[in-house]
Amino acid sequence: MTKFQMKYIALVLLETENLVSKEKTYDETLLSIKASSLEEAWELALKYGQSCQTSYKNGLGEEVSIHFKQLIDVNQYLREEYEDAVLELYSRHFEDLESYSHFEKLYSKSK
Repeated sequence: MTKFQMKYIALVLLETENLVSKEKTYDETLLSIKASSLEEAWELALKYGQSCQTSYKNGLGEEVSIHFKQLIDVNQYLREEYEDAVLELYSRHFEDLESYSHFEKLYSKSK
């Protein structure tokens, strides 16, 4: 018997470090997960994050390392059915727009 599966969104944070220059960048990845419970979705997201850990040499021959930093959040889809052409999957809430503007490089204060 197959358990009923729900859809979840997970937010994974990865860190990429150039081991020569010590430069670091961070990657937020949104995952769509089918699971029978929030706990199962959490475990699947953790496994995904851990599977991203690797090292390789870039085009300059420098060692680059990818680290799984943290599983930030796992929640059910807000909606699963399209009402129009757009489907809202995930929403984050915060109180400090100024801090967000420093963090989110794509955010434009002029809008």
